[in-house]
Amino acid sequence: MQYFIANWKQNFSLKEAQEWFSRFAPPSTKDQIIVATSHIHLGSITPSPQLSLAAQFVSPYDNGAHTGQIGAQQLRGLVDYCLVGHSETRKDLQETDQLVAQKVRLLQKANITPIVCLDLPYLESQIRVLLLELLEIKNLIFAYEPLSAIGTGQSESPQRANEIAFKITTLAHNRSLPILYGGSVDPFNVTDYLSQEYISGVLVGSASLDPEEFAKIIKPS
Repeated sequence: MQYFIANWKQNFSLKEAQEWFSRFAPPSTKDQIIVATSHIHLGSITPSPQLSLAAQFVSPYDNGAHTGQIGAQQLRGLVDYCLVGHSETRKDLQETDQLVAQKVRLLQKANITPIVCLDLPYLESQIRVLLLELLEIKNLIFAYEPLSAIGTGQSESPQRANEIAFKITTLAHNRSLPILYGGSVDPFNVTDYLSQEYISGVLVGSASLDPEEFAKIIKPS
């Protein structure tokens, strides 16, 4: 199975999100389609067997006195997946390897699958902290997203992305983990990534804001 994840980031009002879904015609596929939307949309959008929802953020703390935070247990029943460790949250919210590992542990406790974003500067350190925190890395998805390719139109070569995906599986001591590629994915290059041995899907940013464009990425002509 392959994964196609739309990361809407900080885009769309509730009305615009509903309009996106009204226009999105998911191609017939056995693959997993996931939309990572803002918290304000959760509860107002009904997922389907073919389409799942993901949160873009989760608190590194368990339930309690953490004003403004949204915990993993609060997301339970609303989403099946959650992004953690994206380069933008690392930059904007000072998310560290340790905080990402704490979030992963809490998400797994809530039966939500973490989608852990990685880039080369912290790839090895993040996996090392995950191993220290979890002892065994399982029941999660990794997404390799080089900062140089995010929103730039300059995607990394499929061959290089495959090399990094292999490195991730080796460092994690788990060859069965899904490894995704993200960074300027579009309908014209997606097949090149999905044909790589160690890449199991794509994490799509800007191109996912257009429902027709995202559908073409899932099933390119």
